[in-house]
Amino acid sequence: MRYMQRTQISTVVADQPSFADRLRAIAHAHDDIPAFHAGYLVATFMAAALFNLGFFLLLILVHMGLDVLKYRNVHRYSPGRTAWAVFFESLFDITLLSTSLMLSLYLNRTYGIPAVSGVIRSGMTLLLAFGTMAPKMRVLEDVDMTFFHMHRHLYSIPKSVRSPLTWGQKICLCMLGVSLYFIFLAPFIFHHQLSAVLWVLEYQLIPWRL
Repeated sequence: MRYMQRTQISTVVADQPSFADRLRAIAHAHDDIPAFHAGYLVATFMAAALFNLGFFLLLILVHMGLDVLKYRNVHRYSPGRTAWAVFFESLFDITLLSTSLMLSLYLNRTYGIPAVSGVIRSGMTLLLAFGTMAPKMRVLEDVDMTFFHMHRHLYSIPKSVRSPLTWGQKICLCMLGVSLYFIFLAPFIFHHQLSAVLWVLEYQLIPWRL
C-alpha cells in the first residue's frame, strides 16, 4: 500500500511542469496574454526612465554579438558579409541612440542656449525627454522580439540585409553621420563649459551611472 502511494505521489510530481517548462510556455504564448503586454509596457517605460543610454548601448552590442553567431554559424556568411548584415540589422537602433546622445548634449539647459525664453526652455525639455525615452523603448522592444522569438530571429534574414540599400537605410546613415559629427563637435562648440559637456557624456554613456 505504501509503495502504491509513493508511486502515485511520484507520478503526480513528475506530471507537474517544471519552472523552466512554465517559463518556456510563457515565452511561446506571451503574445496572447493581455496582462503581459500591459506589464511589459509599464516595465519598458520604467526601464527607459531609470537606465541611461550606455545601458541600452550594451543591449545593442549584445544583440549584435548574437547576430554575429547567427550569420556566421547558422547562415555561414563570410566575415565581411557578416559585418555588413550585423551593422545594417542594428542600424536603426544605433541611429536612434546617437541622435538621442546628440540631443542630450545640445539641449542641456546647463550650457545649451542661454538666451531663450521659459517657453522655449520648456519645449527643449520636452523634446529632450521624448528624444531620449523613445529610442530606449525602441531598443527594448527590439530586444524583446529577439529573445522571446529566438528561433525565428536566428533562422530569418531581414529583407533590409538581403536587398540593396533602401531609402530608409540611406536616411539612417545620413542621420547617424550628422549626429556623430555634432557629438564630436560638442566639446569644441561648448569649450567654455567643457566640464559640463564631459559630465553629460559620462552620465549618458557609463551604464552603471543611473
